[in-house]
Amino acid sequence: MDTPYQIDFTGSLYMSDFYDDIIPKIRDHYHNHREKILIFNFSDLRFISPNIVPNLLNIADIYKKNFRKERSIELILSYNRDLLSFLDFVSFFKLSDDLELFSYNHDMIGDLKEKSTDNCSLFFSKANSGEDEINNECDELMKNMKRCIEIEKDIKEQEDTFKEIFFHLIHNANDKDRGNSNAYGSFKVNSYDKDQRKKYDSLDKKSSPNRAYIAVCDNGVGIMHSINEQFKNEKAKPYFTKYNKTAFYYILEAIFWRKINPPFPFIHGLYDVTKIVLERGGQIGINSDKTYIVFNKYFLKTFLVLTKAIARNEEPDSATLAELKEMNIKKTKYKVYRGVHIDIEMPLEWKQ
Repeated sequence: MDTPYQIDFTGSLYMSDFYDDIIPKIRDHYHNHREKILIFNFSDLRFISPNIVPNLLNIADIYKKNFRKERSIELILSYNRDLLSFLDFVSFFKLSDDLELFSYNHDMIGDLKEKSTDNCSLFFSKANSGEDEINNECDELMKNMKRCIEIEKDIKEQEDTFKEIFFHLIHNANDKDRGNSNAYGSFKVNSYDKDQRKKYDSLDKKSSPNRAYIAVCDNGVGIMHSINEQFKNEKAKPYFTKYNKTAFYYILEAIFWRKINPPFPFIHGLYDVTKIVLERGGQIGINSDKTYIVFNKYFLKTFLVLTKAIARNEEPDSATLAELKEMNIKKTKYKVYRGVHIDIEMPLEWKQ
């Protein structure tokens, strides 16, 4: 039997820890030890950020397809009731079982009770899902989120907005001409009591303390490869990448794809999602091709300037290009495993 390659998950795991500690070990397994069985050891893990959970499913998907078709990643669990209850409540174990992504001791989760206070749900959408299928998945996601009584009102009021966001992101990942991949994601909401809201409102009058956190990832070819294929086949022309061919400028091409190339067959994309998020005071992070960029509300002005220039079939002015160059310098690099990861944070309520 092959010697296993074990990765230990310890303490409280947030996205920065995941990228800085876990991803390099996964890459080491991929490049240097792929013949070994991969084990994720959760024995000393106390807490995991919800936006990491889709990445775990995504990694297991990659592992199964490319390395160990006859065997899934092994999970080592300890009886941490809070952690196991959370993972059970968001259907991590159910998805894992349905898709045969992880092997683990099922007796560890036999008597867990759901925790309605988690305010979180996972979803899965298979590659090449049709629009009706994706719409049904979005409806089911909203239904699952409404299990949490304390956030039901907020979800109902913004349901169409969130469904639009998820539809675009899932469609991007599933579509055979773009992601051509399964999609995994999470939807998390933080809800605050009246005293917390009063304290928050005294600091920021323009947005709500109740915030939504969205994460969607796939294991496709990545943004650079996907867009270069369109350039190669002369189905589109470069706009931003004429000035710089780094991953950051390819991410800009992806965001503005619908505006630059209408009515080129991709009728769904990142543009509407980015516009919705920025106009509501939120932020969207896009991770692909070893580059992670966060666009927040301060990018909205530049976003609108670029939109107008594209609509007029004009080049961006020198001031805008200089600002983009400065953003490029400030970007944060992470070595991702494959595909695209998008995370969003935005207030549940906003004032226009």
